[in-house]
Amino acid sequence: MQNLAEFRVWDLAFYQLGSNVSKLSTRREWFDLEEFFCHGISHSLHDARTFSTFSNLVKFIAPILAPFKIKKILASGIVFDRSLLGYYLDIVSESIGKAQLKDLYQEFTKATPRKIYFPHFKPDKRYSIWGKLGQPFAEPMEKFIDKRRLLSNYHVMRRFAGVKTVFSDVKSFQELNGDQKISLNEISRRTHHDYASVHRADHSLKIVS
Repeated sequence: MQNLAEFRVWDLAFYQLGSNVSKLSTRREWFDLEEFFCHGISHSLHDARTFSTFSNLVKFIAPILAPFKIKKILASGIVFDRSLLGYYLDIVSESIGKAQLKDLYQEFTKATPRKIYFPHFKPDKRYSIWGKLGQPFAEPMEKFIDKRRLLSNYHVMRRFAGVKTVFSDVKSFQELNGDQKISLNEISRRTHHDYASVHRADHSLKIVS
């Protein structure tokens, strides 16, 4: 999976994470979880159902997101709505606390007067802080997300099991790419980890394999 900036590619990752509003697919490809989150800030505005599904998903996966990777990806120059990021960070902070997100709030969020309206939604106090209107949690999560598909995802399984982020990413990437000979430099680039961390993880994984 190369370009999560494209909605159709991002939507495939969304489906793999349990989305019931995404196009059905039997494809199973590796993607970076934090990159998925960062591009989802913009892609979630595709329509009201996508927005509600992504908001519910962020609430569920918040404990396993790596703030240091989110910071690195946002700083790379991708396009995103700063006030909407603030809203999603508020959701994440309910699980991991705002202290771990301090740098993200300070460097990347800014409340703006622009508002986003989805006609059938009601005002939500959480949104009003960031200049938004909406009600993503009005209906059960199960309407939007297939939990069986979500919990069987390689990122979700490993990270909730307590596997360190870099080990989880390297192992998942290598498994899903099978026998392809991909350099550690390429894995470092695709997983947004520094080369030294990827090298140590790869070395350790080879010892226990």
